[in-house]
Amino acid sequence: MIRSSGQASGGSQRAVSRNPFWFAGSHWTPPEIARSFFHSLFGPDFADRQRRIADALKNLHCPLLYVHAKAPPDLQRLQELRPDAMVGQVIGSGHYLMLSVPEQVNAMLDRFLEVVETPL
Repeated sequence: MIRSSGQASGGSQRAVSRNPFWFAGSHWTPPEIARSFFHSLFGPDFADRQRRIADALKNLHCPLLYVHAKAPPDLQRLQELRPDAMVGQVIGSGHYLMLSVPEQVNAMLDRFLEVVETPL
C-alpha cells in the first residue's frame, strides 16, 4: 500500500492500494480472504466439485439458457450434459454482460421465454 501526498479530511493521510484485490468504493480485501476465495474455486476438491456440478446439470429438469461473451473451454461439456440447453453469445462485452450489452441479453432472455412458454 502506498500513501498519497494529499491529506484526507481530519488530517490523516489517505491510503491508496495497488493491490489487485482493491475494489473501487470498498475496503482492501485481506490476503487470507483472497486465498480462501481462490482455494474454494481451485483447491484440492476442484475435481469433486466439477463432478457434482456435472451431476446436478445432468439431473436438472428445467429449461436452461447459457449466455456468454467468450465461449468457455468447457462449453462442449455443457452441451453434452444438456443438449437441450439454449446457448447464446453476446458481442462487444466482457464479464458484465447485463451491464455492457443489456439489449442483447434482454433479447436472448425474451426469445428464451418465448420458446419455453410455447407448448410442444
